[in-house]
Amino acid sequence: MDDSKILIQIRNSLYVLIALSAITLVVGVILNVYITKYLAEESRRLTDYSLDEMRSHYGEVEEDLVSEYDDLIEKGELEELVSRCEALLAERPLSPTGHFYLGVAHFHLGNKKLAEKSLREAKSIAPAWKSSTDPYLEALLEK
Repeated sequence: MDDSKILIQIRNSLYVLIALSAITLVVGVILNVYITKYLAEESRRLTDYSLDEMRSHYGEVEEDLVSEYDDLIEKGELEELVSRCEALLAERPLSPTGHFYLGVAHFHLGNKKLAEKSLREAKSIAPAWKSSTDPYLEALLEK
């Protein structure tokens, strides 16, 4: 083989490599866009829980706890509320009810850091609780 044929083969091989690299880049971009869109839609779906969806997910037990915990707040039995919430969270660490009411109890007891931690955890677990947690979190920022 003479040198010109070798150079032509090298050039053609480079063209093939460049074409394959371009195809790989395009496929990567398309997959990235698709995956990003899918994850954004999935994230929106997960954060758009309605109260009814939360009830069906967490069950009627949580609803019973809400009225029980509201009664404890009305009676001013905040230490009792703290202990009940801690017991609930020991059993069900992802209970938004437990975290929310623990945060409310700490808020009224003046434990700002503990209140903020619990309220943020409730909101993180169940973003639909934002309308309940945010007024307390905003009040903590003002204090």
